[in-house]
Amino acid sequence: MAVNKRQGAENGGWSPPPPGVFKVNVDGATSVDGRNSSVGAVIWDSCGTVIAACCKYFQGHFSVVEAEALAVECGILLARDMKIPQVIIESDAASIVSDINDKVVDGYLGHLFQGISALLSSFSSWRIKHVKGEYNRVAHELAHIARDSESNHMWVGVPPPALLELIQADCTG
Repeated sequence: MAVNKRQGAENGGWSPPPPGVFKVNVDGATSVDGRNSSVGAVIWDSCGTVIAACCKYFQGHFSVVEAEALAVECGILLARDMKIPQVIIESDAASIVSDINDKVVDGYLGHLFQGISALLSSFSSWRIKHVKGEYNRVAHELAHIARDSESNHMWVGVPPPALLELIQADCTG
């Protein structure tokens, strides 16, 4: 489904990537009640078309930062599997974006950041940046779909049917 995301960009919202580059929005979901964690990722082209999306349910409860780091990894793996050469990864987790950009390799998430760095080296160009949560709603909803259904899902070439209204709402600002 092609949608024009430019209107939202003028209002400080989601904006499409430049031609030849793909945007990967990611988000993690965890809960205070001990439910298992999940992640969501969606890939957009420069026309605002969803080209792939996935959500993954984990058999375990992770902290917020762990879930957000796993979401970045999930989005990168999806982009790599789609053989996308240039990506912009967007996450609403500022600390994760900062740690990846600063090449942090120590601490309890150091091994995950090392893996993410290794995966990123497979792209001809990449960038990771922080976005406000309201500009990351599709990835957020994907993570919740996985957690609520307790299952993994993947869509290629079509947007997730349950999110068509949300994708269209993002399009209209």
